[in-house]
Amino acid sequence: MKNILYITNELNSLDGVTNHLYFLVKELSGLYKGKIYVIAGGGNNLSLFDSVHCELIINPLFRHQDRNILNFTKAIKYVTGFAKRNNIGIIHSHNHYAANIAYYSSKFTGARTIQTNHGLFPSAGRLKHFKADHHIVLNRRIFDYLESEIGIDRKRIKLIKPGFIYERGSKTEKDKRLFFSASRYSREKSLNTYIEAAGLMNLSFPDEYKFCISGEGEEEKTLRKINSRSGGSVTFFDGRKDYHELLSKAAVFVFSSAALEGLPTVLLEAVAADCLVISSSYKGIEDLFPEPYDKLLFKAGDVRGLSGRMQYASEHYEELRKQFAPLYLKINEEYSLDNMIRRHLELYRELSGR
Repeated sequence: MKNILYITNELNSLDGVTNHLYFLVKELSGLYKGKIYVIAGGGNNLSLFDSVHCELIINPLFRHQDRNILNFTKAIKYVTGFAKRNNIGIIHSHNHYAANIAYYSSKFTGARTIQTNHGLFPSAGRLKHFKADHHIVLNRRIFDYLESEIGIDRKRIKLIKPGFIYERGSKTEKDKRLFFSASRYSREKSLNTYIEAAGLMNLSFPDEYKFCISGEGEEEKTLRKINSRSGGSVTFFDGRKDYHELLSKAAVFVFSSAALEGLPTVLLEAVAADCLVISSSYKGIEDLFPEPYDKLLFKAGDVRGLSGRMQYASEHYEELRKQFAPLYLKINEEYSLDNMIRRHLELYRELSGR
């Protein structure tokens, strides 16, 4: 069986693509008979892959932020040579820049290409966002978009639900006064909505609730300024060190993203941690929280709407836990790592002709 090459942008903490790739490669490394290679542009969580049986190559040519025609051309040449030297049969990319590099290099190597689409993002630049022989999507919305709007044959699209292994923090009782949010500190995650909503709640109920946030990224200074203007209600924690412990303690997890997400691992982890989940109503969230389990959803960017959902979750906590218990059980069963790995292996074997 030929070898597999994965290409991604950066490997960062509290990053859904990084976590997805980590679980995928870690589990496949014991099942796939060929060798596995990963190329990334850098990142702050490279050590996550120390325990994974694969060869990790760091090359800044693959940083999406540094893309230009020269770097793009060099990256294609690099992957072409790498694929030829290492008997690569499948190149599996995890962002659109990597997908274009993989696609054009495959013209010189004959490798088959796969692109996992982790979300729908506004088109920018000259590169097409969907460029591969086959596409993997994480929710039905993205599947329908690729088929109806982009015109990709449905036979070339696979809906594979993400799976993961939840790393539970120390056993502790839930703090019913504790709200928690976590993600990369980037603009599209709309964490300012959570911070401002926490400020509103603290105005109405001074010192009655606790609000925490965990992460890191380029928007941290901006978010801290917003927190100061909103009364300083939110406490910031380290994304890598404190995340699992806070998730174990928090009664309610808040996901405020305004991006067109696929299916963020952090939502699945919050469910596994037995948190009530309040989420923005991005396209695709209905896969996870269909009617009548959509009462804790709010419109992205709606500060008062989120504040109202948080107050409602606090006042009806025990009642909501009972109502959501069957759904949370179903989520934990459906989004299993075993299913995700099995579906990937089936696709790899299909493309390898074995």
